Order: sequence, then C-alpha cells, then structure tokens
Amino acid sequence: MTTDNMRVINEVYEQMVDESSAGNIIMSDGLKELMGLDFDQSHGEVIEEENKLSIIMSPPDAATITGNIHSIQFMGPPHLQSLILEVSKCNSEIMQALHEARKKTESGHPLQTVNIVLTGDSGFEAEDCAISSFGVTKVAAHTFLLTITFESEHVTF
Repeated sequence: MTTDNMRVINEVYEQMVDESSAGNIIMSDGLKELMGLDFDQSHGEVIEEENKLSIIMSPPDAATITGNIHSIQFMGPPHLQSLILEVSKCNSEIMQALHEARKKTESGHPLQTVNIVLTGDSGFEAEDCAISSFGVTKVAAHTFLLTITFESEHVTF
C-alpha cells in the first residue's frame, strides 16, 4: 500500500471520528446496547433513557434486559403488579429466569421468589416476588413488549 493511500484512509477515519462520534469515541452497536446507550449520530447525545430490568434469583444469579418502560400497573389483589417493557429482542436468559421463577409447587405456592430491579427515572426494586405470569408480544419488526405480572409486598421506588 502506498503512502498516498494511507493518507486518504487516515483522512477518512479522522473525518468519521470528528463528525459522527460523541467525544471522538467510536463504539460498536453491541457495546452501546450492553451499556444501555442510544446516541443520536448527529449530536452525540443520548436520545432517551433506557431502563435495565434485572431478575435476581437465588443463589445470586441475575438475568438482565434493557428497554423502555411501556407501563407499570398496581392492581388488586393487594400486592399484584404488572410491568411492560418495550425491548428490541427478548434474550433466552431473561425468559429462562422468568420461567424458573414461575414454576409452582403442588400446593400452588411459588417454588422460588425473585427480586426485580428496574433502573431509570421510573425505576423500582421489588423483593420476594412471586411471578404470576409473563409473556412477549411482537408489535413491530424489532419491537417487542415483555409483560411480567408479579406479587410482592416489598416495593421501593
């Protein structure tokens, strides 16, 4: 490769860094998703806050997923709540955690309880949650609604 070709490549790279990256940082889309970041390419600012949902089981295993709050509802009976999170995909880790937590014993009581932690402005922590139901609804090509209904007496906002 000649020096002229390298000079052109370097100029194109510098132009990309100057014009499209926040603070001259280049980050893969996968890393942005893992960190819960969504940058506006033209301004380098966060467009909207994503929330991180964690299902914490015993022993201390955790399954997480990022998305945006669609709705949170507090219903009857007294400690029944429903959370709907808009996500771009549902990972098998979160689905397996919800499935394991949903299992019931013969007497109808939950086999295990979990803690649910939702970060963000509308976040909360719920301890000793019994998962009543969960489901996924596809609303667009890459948009899903993850619905979790659970019972907990210990919810902190």
